[in-house]
Amino acid sequence: RHTIRFIDLEDVPKGEIDVAVLATSASGRLQLLQQIVDAGVTSILTEKILFQSVEEYRVACALVETAKVDVRAHVPYRYVDQIKALKRLHEGEPIHLNVRVGDRGLGCNGVHFIDLFQYLAGSEIISLNTTIDFPLQKNRRDASLVEFSGAVSAKTRSNAILNLEFQKGDDDLSEITVQSGSHKTVIRFDDGSVESTFDELAGSKMEMPMASAMSHFLLQDILARQSLLPSLAEGKSYNILMLESYNRALGRMPDDHCPIT
Repeated sequence: RHTIRFIDLEDVPKGEIDVAVLATSASGRLQLLQQIVDAGVTSILTEKILFQSVEEYRVACALVETAKVDVRAHVPYRYVDQIKALKRLHEGEPIHLNVRVGDRGLGCNGVHFIDLFQYLAGSEIISLNTTIDFPLQKNRRDASLVEFSGAVSAKTRSNAILNLEFQKGDDDLSEITVQSGSHKTVIRFDDGSVESTFDELAGSKMEMPMASAMSHFLLQDILARQSLLPSLAEGKSYNILMLESYNRALGRMPDDHCPIT
């Protein structure tokens, strides 16, 4: 083990780094991904939003497939114990996922719940629609971008249904309700409480570590090729549907650059 210090990625000796974290905003991420792949890195954890256009996403997928690089998106709800249990307990059943969140940035954070929906449903999202509250909000990370509250509805091939709402003027943390048949589970992020008709979940306490506390084992799982996080290929369809839907709601063409991060 040795230390490599560098200011520019061009200074990194090719093949000397196994894993990298892309913690930048989405602007310019495709170019940065190309540089990291060129440096010989084969395992990558990247923040969301991954890319700001459909074309960028398609180019990135082709890049990592050709280079045989494992890129995973940082949407870590898949690692919550109760979420993993819900996936197992609802296996093969069409679920209804209802999510209500305060005004905490649908543009930036909606993808967490869109990914959660596909993960729990175990089926590809085939339709996704968005309504946005106007006027738009300023983006706190980048003045050239926007943020917004609003709602998303989606459906999978298995007829699972998502209703996601980021409520304007509200500051509440997430509340997730998962239903299928006679079973219902409610998870509240404000206090971690869990109500469920499943005995193994009822009364349990959800814990969501800070991103900084999760990074080490997320990276270990990526290196070990056993990550629960979605790969670019797995997330391709819903990310493209999301970008197209956001653009339409913003009054843009579906394949335009989407001004979110």
